[in-house]
Amino acid sequence: SFTESDQLLKKAKEEGIHIAFIDSYTQEEVQDLTVATDNLEAGQILGRFAKDLVGTDDQIAIVSHVKGVSTAVEREKGSLKDNIVDVVYCDSRYDKSYELTKELMKKYPDLKMIAGMNEYSSVGAARAVKAAKAENRIRVVGVDSSQEAVQLMEHGIFQGIVVQKAFKMG
Repeated sequence: SFTESDQLLKKAKEEGIHIAFIDSYTQEEVQDLTVATDNLEAGQILGRFAKDLVGTDDQIAIVSHVKGVSTAVEREKGSLKDNIVDVVYCDSRYDKSYELTKELMKKYPDLKMIAGMNEYSSVGAARAVKAAKAENRIRVVGVDSSQEAVQLMEHGIFQGIVVQKAFKMG
Protein backbone atom coordinates (compact mmCIF):
# COMPACT_ATOMS: atom_id res chain seq x y z
CA SER A 1 0.00 0.00 0.00
CA PHE A 2 1.69 3.15 -1.24
CA THR A 3 0.97 6.56 0.18
CA GLU A 4 -0.39 9.30 -2.04
CA SER A 5 3.05 10.95 -2.14
CA ASP A 6 4.65 7.63 -3.19
CA GLN A 7 2.17 7.43 -6.07
CA LEU A 8 2.98 11.01 -7.14
CA LEU A 9 6.72 10.34 -6.97
CA LYS A 10 6.34 7.15 -9.02
CA LYS A 11 4.35 9.06 -11.65
CA ALA A 12 6.99 11.82 -11.75
CA LYS A 13 9.72 9.17 -12.16
CA GLU A 14 7.81 7.61 -15.06
CA GLU A 15 7.63 11.10 -16.66
CA GLY A 16 11.45 11.25 -16.58
CA ILE A 17 11.82 13.59 -13.61
CA HIS A 18 14.90 13.00 -11.44
CA ILE A 19 14.16 12.66 -7.74
CA ALA A 20 16.50 13.47 -4.86
CA PHE A 21 15.71 12.90 -1.20
CA ILE A 22 17.39 14.97 1.49
CA ASP A 23 17.43 13.54 5.05
CA SER A 24 14.45 11.15 4.67
CA TYR A 25 13.10 8.87 2.00
CA THR A 26 10.07 6.69 1.36
CA GLN A 27 9.73 2.92 1.20
CA GLU A 28 9.12 3.11 -2.55
CA GLU A 29 12.58 3.32 -4.15
CA VAL A 30 12.10 6.04 -6.75
CA GLN A 31 15.01 8.33 -5.89
CA ASP A 32 18.02 8.90 -8.10
CA LEU A 33 19.94 10.33 -5.17
CA THR A 34 19.63 10.24 -1.38
CA VAL A 35 21.61 12.48 0.96
CA ALA A 36 21.12 11.43 4.56
CA THR A 37 22.86 10.54 7.77
CA ASP A 38 23.12 6.91 8.80
CA ASN A 39 20.00 6.78 10.96
CA LEU A 40 20.45 3.13 11.88
CA GLU A 41 23.86 4.03 13.28
CA ALA A 42 22.36 7.01 15.13
CA GLY A 43 19.86 4.66 16.79
CA GLN A 44 22.61 2.18 17.62
CA ILE A 45 24.79 4.90 19.19
CA LEU A 46 21.81 6.10 21.21
CA GLY A 47 20.98 2.52 22.23
CA ARG A 48 24.54 1.75 23.36
CA PHE A 49 24.69 4.95 25.39
CA ALA A 50 21.24 4.43 26.90
CA LYS A 51 22.08 0.85 27.86
CA ASP A 52 24.62 2.15 30.39
CA LEU A 53 22.01 4.40 32.01
CA VAL A 54 19.28 1.85 32.72
CA GLY A 55 18.99 -1.60 34.22
CA THR A 56 18.14 -4.69 32.21
CA ASP A 57 14.50 -4.67 33.37
CA ASP A 58 13.95 -0.90 33.35
CA GLN A 59 11.10 0.45 31.22
CA ILE A 60 11.90 2.70 28.26
CA ALA A 61 9.49 4.63 26.04
CA ILE A 62 10.26 6.08 22.63
CA VAL A 63 8.83 9.38 21.46
CA SER A 64 9.37 9.35 17.72
CA HIS A 65 8.50 11.85 15.01
CA VAL A 66 6.49 10.46 12.09
CA LYS A 67 5.39 6.82 11.81
CA GLY A 68 6.85 5.07 8.77
CA VAL A 69 9.35 7.80 7.82
CA SER A 70 12.82 6.37 7.17
CA THR A 71 14.58 8.45 9.83
CA ALA A 72 12.13 7.28 12.50
CA VAL A 73 12.08 3.62 11.40
CA GLU A 74 15.88 3.33 11.26
CA ARG A 75 16.56 5.20 14.51
CA GLU A 76 13.98 3.10 16.34
CA LYS A 77 15.43 -0.10 14.83
CA GLY A 78 18.87 0.74 16.20
CA SER A 79 17.67 1.60 19.71
CA LEU A 80 17.14 -0.60 22.78
CA LYS A 81 14.46 -3.10 21.80
CA ASP A 82 14.18 -5.31 24.89
CA ASN A 83 13.11 -2.66 27.38
CA ILE A 84 10.73 -0.64 25.18
CA VAL A 85 7.21 -0.55 26.59
CA ASP A 86 5.72 1.94 24.12
CA VAL A 87 6.45 3.96 20.96
CA VAL A 88 4.43 7.11 20.28
CA TYR A 89 4.58 9.60 17.39
CA CYS A 90 4.46 13.38 17.77
CA ASP A 91 4.31 14.29 14.04
CA SER A 92 7.38 16.51 14.60
CA ARG A 93 5.49 18.85 16.94
CA TYR A 94 6.91 20.01 20.26
CA ASP A 95 3.47 20.38 21.85
CA LYS A 96 2.33 16.90 20.85
CA SER A 97 5.60 15.37 22.08
CA TYR A 98 5.13 17.18 25.40
CA GLU A 99 1.56 15.89 25.80
CA LEU A 100 2.45 12.34 24.73
CA THR A 101 5.32 12.29 27.24
CA LYS A 102 2.98 13.41 30.03
CA GLU A 103 0.65 10.54 29.07
CA LEU A 104 3.55 8.06 29.03
CA MET A 105 4.65 9.13 32.51
CA LYS A 106 1.10 8.61 33.78
CA LYS A 107 0.62 5.28 31.97
CA TYR A 108 4.00 3.87 33.08
CA PRO A 109 4.74 5.09 36.62
CA ASP A 110 7.96 3.00 36.70
CA LEU A 111 9.29 4.47 33.45
CA LYS A 112 13.06 5.00 33.70
CA MET A 113 13.92 6.48 30.30
CA ILE A 114 12.42 8.35 27.39
CA ALA A 115 14.27 8.38 24.08
CA GLY A 116 13.39 11.07 21.55
CA MET A 117 14.09 10.27 17.91
CA ASN A 118 14.42 13.81 16.52
CA GLU A 119 14.60 17.46 17.63
CA TYR A 120 10.86 17.87 18.20
CA SER A 121 10.27 14.58 19.97
CA SER A 122 13.42 14.91 22.10
CA VAL A 123 12.89 18.49 23.22
CA GLY A 124 9.15 18.06 23.78
CA ALA A 125 9.83 14.99 25.95
CA ALA A 126 12.56 16.80 27.88
CA ARG A 127 10.24 19.77 28.50
CA ALA A 128 7.59 17.41 29.93
CA VAL A 129 10.07 15.62 32.20
CA LYS A 130 11.39 19.00 33.40
CA ALA A 131 7.86 20.35 34.03
CA ALA A 132 7.05 17.22 36.07
CA LYS A 133 10.33 17.65 37.99
CA ALA A 134 11.02 14.00 37.10
CA GLU A 135 14.61 14.38 35.81
CA ASN A 136 16.01 12.42 38.79
CA ARG A 137 13.61 9.54 38.09
CA ILE A 138 13.38 9.51 34.27
CA ARG A 139 16.44 9.84 32.09
CA VAL A 140 16.00 11.55 28.73
CA VAL A 141 18.15 10.88 25.67
CA GLY A 142 17.60 12.09 22.14
CA VAL A 143 18.67 12.66 18.56
CA ASP A 144 19.38 16.10 17.02
CA SER A 145 20.44 19.22 18.82
CA SER A 146 19.39 22.82 19.13
CA GLN A 147 20.22 25.63 21.49
CA GLU A 148 17.32 24.59 23.73
CA ALA A 149 18.42 20.93 23.70
CA VAL A 150 21.94 21.94 24.78
CA GLN A 151 20.47 24.12 27.56
CA LEU A 152 18.29 21.22 28.72
CA MET A 153 21.41 19.04 28.79
CA GLU A 154 23.32 21.66 30.81
CA HIS A 155 20.44 21.67 33.32
CA GLY A 156 20.60 17.88 33.69
CA ILE A 157 17.37 17.05 31.84
CA PHE A 158 19.06 15.33 28.87
CA GLN A 159 21.57 12.62 29.75
CA GLY A 160 22.81 12.51 26.16
CA ILE A 161 22.08 13.62 22.61
CA VAL A 162 23.20 12.04 19.33
CA VAL A 163 24.11 14.95 17.07
CA GLN A 164 24.11 14.80 13.28
CA LYS A 165 26.89 16.46 11.33
CA ALA A 166 24.72 18.17 8.77
CA PHE A 167 27.65 19.77 6.94
CA LYS A 168 29.28 16.37 6.36
CA MET A 169 25.91 14.94 5.35
CA GLY A 170 25.69 17.51 2.55
